[in-house]
Amino acid sequence: MDVPSTILYSSLLLYFFLHNPKVAADNTQGLNEWYPKIGTWEKSHKRYWYNVRENPTGLPQGMENWSKKELDAELPVSLMTEFWPYLLPPAKFAIHKIDSKYLGLIGLVVDTMPWVDENDILAITRKFKAQLFYPWHYKANNGEVSIKHLTESDQEELLARDIDKEHKPGLQFRAITSHNTVYKESTEFKKVHNLFKLGRRRTKLPKESPNSSSKQLHSRAFEGMQYEIERIENAGYDQISLSTPLGRTIERQVNDFGTSAFRWKQGGIGVDVYVIDSGCDTRHPEFQDAYFKDWIYAGKNSLEEEGDDHFIIPGAAEEGEEEEEDILVHHGSAVIAKIVGKTVGVATGAQIIAVKAGRQGDGFPQYTWLEAHLKVYDHIMDHLDSRRFYSYTDQERLQPCVIVSTVAIETMDKRFTEYILRKMIKGWAKMVCYFVVAAGNKLSTKKRRALVDTFPGVLGADKKLKNLVVVGGHDDDYQNVHQAADYVKISALSVGVLTVRSVGMGLEPPDGDWNLAYEEVDGTSFSAPQVAGILAILIQQGNIGQGHPDPLERLYKLRRKHVSKDGDPKPAYNGIRQLQWPGALEAPRRGALDHF
Repeated sequence: MDVPSTILYSSLLLYFFLHNPKVAADNTQGLNEWYPKIGTWEKSHKRYWYNVRENPTGLPQGMENWSKKELDAELPVSLMTEFWPYLLPPAKFAIHKIDSKYLGLIGLVVDTMPWVDENDILAITRKFKAQLFYPWHYKANNGEVSIKHLTESDQEELLARDIDKEHKPGLQFRAITSHNTVYKESTEFKKVHNLFKLGRRRTKLPKESPNSSSKQLHSRAFEGMQYEIERIENAGYDQISLSTPLGRTIERQVNDFGTSAFRWKQGGIGVDVYVIDSGCDTRHPEFQDAYFKDWIYAGKNSLEEEGDDHFIIPGAAEEGEEEEEDILVHHGSAVIAKIVGKTVGVATGAQIIAVKAGRQGDGFPQYTWLEAHLKVYDHIMDHLDSRRFYSYTDQERLQPCVIVSTVAIETMDKRFTEYILRKMIKGWAKMVCYFVVAAGNKLSTKKRRALVDTFPGVLGADKKLKNLVVVGGHDDDYQNVHQAADYVKISALSVGVLTVRSVGMGLEPPDGDWNLAYEEVDGTSFSAPQVAGILAILIQQGNIGQGHPDPLERLYKLRRKHVSKDGDPKPAYNGIRQLQWPGALEAPRRGALDHF
């Protein structure tokens, strides 16, 4: 079919006109030939993260009586107007709101061109000082000095002075120059690397591991076993640890019964579990029976599609060994598998709401994790009615839920982060939601215990936050090996945890065999979901009258209280008693501690 010449010539003329750089520059406010072209933003830009005051003071004339809602609506518009000449194109997408329908506007993230003058940005920021707080500059005797030239202790002292006495949220003003080729060497990357570090990863599993072949990983049929539990053959040591009866060691359990473990069949069924992480690769066979109830997406440039983004972990080497290559860690898949994985999970009946924090050119910005928690808050509020039910006592109740967050939130404005997280956790308590977090991966020794030092784990020190569960990690001798504190009351195995190894979206598993896509990993990122799974099971059992009305109290009661040092976290136990085991297994001798 011939194309009419008029249409053809018009199309060509329009094409060349729109692709003329001069035309593009002339028609884009604030752009000229010195600006990078649209589409090159990921190579280099600056990012400013502002936090918004909850109680603004000194508002401009005419705005004194405005409500917080009105101020929140006006602020991004006014800020964009002032920033317009400096914004990264396309400018209308350069300002991102961190907000909540129920908690209001929390922060603003502004992306600018890389060459902007900091003094220009500071001048703009000053215009909004009534609503925004920025700890980037302050007045000294010799004039204005940039905070980036101060020591860390000086910065902490400055923040303590400048934030409102009531510890109300202020503003964080932060510049990040992102460049994919140099980001690995930056200080910021090293910080993030320390937070995400998983320890030594053992991808070569023992020969007896089920993952070294394509055979079936478990068998549920076993004569004499109570109907509500199931047996896992060739289980990981973490599963054996959770199901070993009180009074016995993992070593003794393995010597007597091999690598068998027991778990609750379809444990946690009907219980919502929010997992704030990098997403999940649901193609893995471990998730074929899992129920993903919903997906939530956070982050300025997050693609709203199911999947698992990755962390980049630089290669590590122990003394005397060659440095390993960098590895991609699909963190979310590994975490979620420990909850609902078909063979490696604890509570296979739980309903997963995957909260995917979007990865961007400069890694996983920390504001993204804070925003992800806010989105969980809104989602829970929006679905409160769906969680109402009548218990076995004919009383209307809210179905409890579990929120799992295993990645540390690092921020320059610590008091702001503390304020917002504390507010959310208190709100979750009213909504009967338990917040399960990881203690951290720094190693503890017999002589020195590494203390919890990142959010949200450090908030465990507040005894009023009773719905916050900070989970530590132990080895196969039930001894603490990671960060801990007096308020870290419970732990699970965090060394050699068997979980999935995601291969990344669009890629195929090794040799086309998903049975090879498993690995053993270290870290409290993988002990926390084990405890979250047990908590989901106890919630389910309480709902139907088979368990304790307070699942958290029951969780702590089931701990192994006499196997670890005083002051260390107590190992978790899934509560399956040996009298529920198959009759074909010789019951171990009952010890003095084999009761609860």
